[in-house]
Formats: sequence, structure tokens, C-alpha cells
Amino acid sequence: LETVDEAGSKSEQSFSRKSVVGLSMSVCGPVVKGSAVLLAAAFGKQGWKISEASVQAATGLSKVMFLNDFHAVGLAMSTVPKADIVCLWEGQGRSPSSPIAVLGPGTGLGQCYGVTVNGVTSVCCSEGGMSDFVPRTEQEWALRMFIANQDETPFVEVEKVVSGQGIFNIYKFLAAQAANSDL
Repeated sequence: LETVDEAGSKSEQSFSRKSVVGLSMSVCGPVVKGSAVLLAAAFGKQGWKISEASVQAATGLSKVMFLNDFHAVGLAMSTVPKADIVCLWEGQGRSPSSPIAVLGPGTGLGQCYGVTVNGVTSVCCSEGGMSDFVPRTEQEWALRMFIANQDETPFVEVEKVVSGQGIFNIYKFLAAQAANSDL
């Protein structure tokens, strides 16, 4: 959708106004006091600022609530069938209250962790893909420098290496390395 106004008009066309009274929407960025800055690359360097109040006003809904996308994923983890969960390290004595971690490389790198205390799970989400990529080998350092030069910035985010954009960056790096042995 291009704008909040479009969302309002599309919701009027799709639903009976009496049947929909609220909206809960997961967004790709931090949510603070009912406002969010959507941080996917498609929203530009500064992100797209959106508020629950603007969506509520545009749609006429009585309640609108934003939730960080990985906060929503973390809360939903308890509903995933055990057969679909991959444990990376069993450790010793895993219990139902053991912490969980969720990583989601996609357009960015969503992350969250959850802890359960007295049967209540609390989820903490992170825009961890925006942290600095720290190379550990000479080839990783060369990749980091390649991306920094390409983007004309000294700061290379993790998601520029491990997400969808990262896969393309690695491809360009390897192609340039094959074409020019100086890389």
C-alpha cells in the first residue's frame, strides 16, 4: 500500500465496517509509544514513520496497535509444533522455561529472544541486523571493505552480509574477486 489513506479505502472495500473494529499490525522496526519507523531498505535510509493514531484516523477503527515483527514472531513461538523447531544446541537439562532465540534473515536480519518466568513469556526484539559486521578472516575483511567502498560508508551492517541484500553483495564480491585477483 502506498499510503495510510489507501489502506483505509481498501479496508472499506474489503470488509464490512461493522465487522472490523481493530487492527494489530506487525512492523519491521522499533515501536515506541504507538509510533514506528519502518526500517526495511525499501523505506529508504531514514525509514518510513507511521503512527497508530494516523492509521486509526485513516481507517476509522476503534483500536490500532503496532508490534515489532520479531516481537510478534517470538510471542508466536509457543504455538509452533515441536517437530518444526530446530534446536541448534541441546545443552544440558533444557526445560520449558529455558530461553529461546529466533533469527530471521530475510530483507534484513530480525532477531528476538524470549524467556519464560512463572508461565509468562517475555520477548525482547532487536534490530540486530543493523549492528556492525565484524570480520574474522582476511576474506571476510575483504568482503567488508568491498561493501564499504560500494556503499561509500565506513559502517557495514550485518544484514548487508547475511540477508537477501547480503547474498547479492557476496555474489558481487566473489565475481569481482574472480575477475580481479587483487581483491
